[in-house]
Amino acid sequence: MTSTCDRSSVIGTEGATMKRSGFARGIAAFAIVVGLAFAPSTAHASDVTTSMTSAQIEAAIAYGQSKVGKSLYTGCWGGDYRFGASPTTEMHFDGRNCGQSYIYVLRPGWYGFDCSGLIYKMFEAAGVYFPWTSTAQMINANLPSVSRANIRRGDLLLKSGHVAMYLGKTSDGVPWALEAAPKQILEQSGIWRVAKGVQAVDARPYLNSSSYTVRRV
Repeated sequence: MTSTCDRSSVIGTEGATMKRSGFARGIAAFAIVVGLAFAPSTAHASDVTTSMTSAQIEAAIAYGQSKVGKSLYTGCWGGDYRFGASPTTEMHFDGRNCGQSYIYVLRPGWYGFDCSGLIYKMFEAAGVYFPWTSTAQMINANLPSVSRANIRRGDLLLKSGHVAMYLGKTSDGVPWALEAAPKQILEQSGIWRVAKGVQAVDARPYLNSSSYTVRRV
């Protein structure tokens, strides 16, 4: 089954020029505040050699949150630009090459991400060994499953084609996750799409879906 969120691939840079507009370049970064403390995890896949501490979890999340409002979604054909690169010229990534429906646009001054590229960089920022750069690799790595009842901040919500990191619940009891996904469209012209990248989102659709599993590093 073709991944719809991520896959290492060749960068596509050719295509029609989209109209540039003064869309929200000054979007304020979204911050989720959760008053939760977590103990380090002791369960990992066999080839993971480090255990995440609460400080590492916070470092990973801080990296992701620092890209909210500053990133655009590249899709699964983004090559190196899936991992937070910022171009000097406008880049085009044809998601139709890997099962998506749009050509995604990344512009100078913005960081490019897809879902697994974000997760990879979050762990890297925390100094945690995490070599998997696609959801297929994460699934095949057999990362330990966790019940929804025992989910904690820093766990992964994972299915084929998408991954997000669980943030915890806000004071009103709503669970949140951090992800890179094209849920907020800034501009669109036919199959050309400019979409927000890293976002904090309501995690209930993932927690209520049998397609997602909770995994812990």
